[in-house]
Amino acid sequence: MTTRKVYSVCGMCTVRCPIQVDVKDGVCTFVQGNPHAAGINGSVCARGSAGIALIKDDERPQFPVIREGERGEGKWRRVSWDEALDTVAGRLKETMAKYGSRSVLFSDRGGPFRDLYQGFMRGLGSPNYSNHDASCARNVHHASQSVFGVGREELVNDLKNARHVVLQTRNIFESINVKEVNDLLDAIENGCRLTVIDIRANISSTKAHNFFLIRPRQTMRSTWP
Repeated sequence: MTTRKVYSVCGMCTVRCPIQVDVKDGVCTFVQGNPHAAGINGSVCARGSAGIALIKDDERPQFPVIREGERGEGKWRRVSWDEALDTVAGRLKETMAKYGSRSVLFSDRGGPFRDLYQGFMRGLGSPNYSNHDASCARNVHHASQSVFGVGREELVNDLKNARHVVLQTRNIFESINVKEVNDLLDAIENGCRLTVIDIRANISSTKAHNFFLIRPRQTMRSTWP
């Protein structure tokens, strides 16, 4: 049995940390951060470490199935890819014929193939494509454009050389970006001040020099029945 090291990118979230994987006879045996990538220090977050467990999960869907019976009964029938795709296409046609093409929406986690998904929706005659950014990073993107004139992809936070970092409702020390955590810890060791503003005492607040706990504003209860 031979073991080799394969360098890749973790796909467990959108941060896409560089990783080093030990592969023995074609099977992944260990995952760690790429030791050659600056700031990673050979580390991955808990989600990245769970990559192997996800592959070995015996409940992971490995072929298409169609539900039989009522929702929640747990009855599934294994089908071919042709039958699965024909079933989906048939349901889409039924929905669009009854409610119009704009009644169809495609949503995903986000990633490198958004133009493909958007093209698919345009082919159906619907503009309705959305992903995780709609409720997460999109507001960061717009804020970056408003304040700095560039999108969030072009904005680089030099946490490692920062002198004072202010985190408002950003629990960075329980997040999934390993490099950001390592860089900020290095900065604090070098004298950086940390201020945290949040509605709860989280892990980041325990490392802060200044912590401001915000009490949510109470609204008057309506007397309307």
